[in-house]
Amino acid sequence: QNPGLLVENMAFFNHSVAPMVPHMIYHVETLADGNEVGFTYACLLGHRTVGLFSFNVLARRPTLSQEQVATLVGERNRIAGYVFDVEELRYTDINTCWPPDSELLV
Repeated sequence: QNPGLLVENMAFFNHSVAPMVPHMIYHVETLADGNEVGFTYACLLGHRTVGLFSFNVLARRPTLSQEQVATLVGERNRIAGYVFDVEELRYTDINTCWPPDSELLV
């Protein structure tokens, strides 16, 4: 009924240790090279002044440079009215997530 509206929590040894929290897939786009990119946002500890939030950019294939990802993030933040604090985003190196000899990341 509500595609993109998900929930998540933390689990240790298959035991949930936190309540379910909102996690939304709020935008998906197909780039010129055919790669699909999705943007998600989760409210992990939902207090506005002392909150813990998760902002994720997920790509189907590793075709994006860090500059391209930063541009995509900036555009999503602009469209959202600059509500995301993206100053200290952590970018993961492609070789960390997608080993050079691998054709598929599972």
